[in-house]
Amino acid sequence: MKRKTLKRFSVLFAAILAVIMQSAAASAASVDDQVPYRSYSYWQDGYENTVVLNKAMYKVKDVISSESLNTSAFTQLSDMCVGPDGSIYLIDTDAGELTVISAEHKVLSRISTFKYGDEGLTLTKPRGVFVSEKNEVYVCDTEAERILVGDIYGNVNRILTVPDSSLLPEGFMYRPLKIAVDGKGYTYVLSDGSYYGALFYNPSGEFVGFYGANSVENSIATVLKNLWNKLTMTNEKRSGQVKSLPYQFTDLYIDSGGFVYTATGVVNSGSKTGTIRRLSPGGTNILNSNDVKFGESDEARKSSGEVITQDISGLCVDENDFIYAFDRGLGNIYMYDTGCNFITAFGGGVKAGTQDGVFQLPCAIDTYNGDIYVCDANNLTVTVFEPTEYGKLVKQAQKYTIDGDYDSAKPLWKEILKLDKNCRYAYVGLGKAALAENDYENALIYSRKGLDREVYSGAYEKVRGDWLNKNFSWIFVLAVAVFGGAVAALVYKKKKGIVLIKNRKAQLAATAVFKPSGVFGEISEKKNGSVTAAVLIMVLFYISEIVKNDFYGFAFSSDDVSAFNSVIVLVRSVGAVCIWTVSNWAVCTLFGGRGKLKDIFIVTCYSLTVLIISNILTTVLSNFMLPGEAAVLSLITTIAWIYTAVVLTVGLITVHDFPFGKFVGTALLSALGLLLIVFLIAATIILVQQILAFAATLFYELSFR
Repeated sequence: MKRKTLKRFSVLFAAILAVIMQSAAASAASVDDQVPYRSYSYWQDGYENTVVLNKAMYKVKDVISSESLNTSAFTQLSDMCVGPDGSIYLIDTDAGELTVISAEHKVLSRISTFKYGDEGLTLTKPRGVFVSEKNEVYVCDTEAERILVGDIYGNVNRILTVPDSSLLPEGFMYRPLKIAVDGKGYTYVLSDGSYYGALFYNPSGEFVGFYGANSVENSIATVLKNLWNKLTMTNEKRSGQVKSLPYQFTDLYIDSGGFVYTATGVVNSGSKTGTIRRLSPGGTNILNSNDVKFGESDEARKSSGEVITQDISGLCVDENDFIYAFDRGLGNIYMYDTGCNFITAFGGGVKAGTQDGVFQLPCAIDTYNGDIYVCDANNLTVTVFEPTEYGKLVKQAQKYTIDGDYDSAKPLWKEILKLDKNCRYAYVGLGKAALAENDYENALIYSRKGLDREVYSGAYEKVRGDWLNKNFSWIFVLAVAVFGGAVAALVYKKKKGIVLIKNRKAQLAATAVFKPSGVFGEISEKKNGSVTAAVLIMVLFYISEIVKNDFYGFAFSSDDVSAFNSVIVLVRSVGAVCIWTVSNWAVCTLFGGRGKLKDIFIVTCYSLTVLIISNILTTVLSNFMLPGEAAVLSLITTIAWIYTAVVLTVGLITVHDFPFGKFVGTALLSALGLLLIVFLIAATIILVQQILAFAATLFYELSFR
């Protein structure tokens, strides 16, 4: 008996031990995937961007520092490059030194004095380094206004100085910061303070000119201002004007195909778009990024509330043409594909990064054999990231999808969705695969989940076409029957004198948009307007706006339904009607208008009937039409707004007894009054919030004393 009991306890103990070991193994596996930063991307839907967390695509493989290299400390790292063999080249600006590290992360050399024949050359505040495919080392000796070209042992075979060329503008300062050389020997140099673009040299070393400068964005207001200044300013004032200059490049990179990519860094507080470009041989942007806002969707803030300026200062491109760029302010690394799709973001640190994988001040980025190398100027480290298994899957699947190999991408996307339901590009990729297989039902499902309206429209066109072909006969018969029935009902109603609405006030509310002059005249003279009917119409208008927002066709909608706020719609519809009524009454009373507050409210609400019909009609049609037919919806909406304006104009002229010219003047003043009232309401709300916040703070302070 004792033996059986002991045996049972042994089995139970073994089972418990097995469970504990399995849990520990699972825990260890999960720890391997843990990273000290958020990995996320933006799901863009029209003008709305929603940040969505996803599984980490990259994790820290190694952190290289002077301590790990067992060498003397660095002082100020400013640039880094990874050579064709995986060797790492670091520039220490303050020390005036080039450090070469092997692919195994061992120090090969630390060079502060280069040899040029029998002459020794000492670096003076170098800022940039590049290694060509032929293992030639280019060092930007910035303060000395030269570029040294040599080998990893410090032997210099030639020096690039300021070109002797008439193409250089007068007073041009040659202070090289960055350099890149393509496989054919063409050299591109960024000079500090130069907004002309990169200095461009041919393989013979001859300066050819400037390449790919940014352009100055001109708005209509800027053009008009410049024209006015030309017409009115004297030569003295004109000479004292400060001209807007293009932003200079902060980094450049040459991909495996020889294309030059550039980063612009901090730009103005306006659009902040196009900070990453891919240039053609002629220097024009061929990345279709002019309208793309790289990095964060909105201004980033610290926990203290301080705004962090977006600064996309450096970039690199891997062998599959994925773009990696870093933000000096946030420390984030952003990953994009060739379509400028935001794949993921990782890193971070917000200038206070102390853990491995986050940064204080990233200054350079490069890629080698699938890994990402990031140099931190403040931490004095080089962090090496390697893709996780999930990251490898996403990159491979996205590459297949971009290349149109949907058969190869499909199983990968399905596997990715098992690992992360938040991967938008998995839905997009599966939608494209389904469309290629003529599986239109699944194409609609996946493309809608992935917010891909292009694929959705292509699939829906096929589905709609097939449905119409099968059901055209009975649809045609039904349409004829409905039309014929409606005509017959109208004829019968008129012949028999049937009155559907017997209440006179209700009749006027229903027919105001068809006979505005007569209806509003009767309302003004006989006071037959109904406030109840007006309120009902206003409520229906509010409901129609909500219906339009929630049920508008996916192919046409551009707003994130999850971010919909019914209160905002209420203010935009009901609030606008009420404020307009008050503003128009206040203005027209001063100018002798006869209309009372009640009359203006009734006229305004009755005029909304056309917009209600338009909202319902366009919402229904949008669920059956394609983006190519959007002109029909725009036409209906435009006609509705114009007709509403006409009805409102007739109504206000009638109730106020104004001539048309006087009406136009009072209408403009009413619009200004509406804006003023909105401003006062907003200012009051802000003031109340501040008072309440002050009162709460005071209460807490007194409570803890």
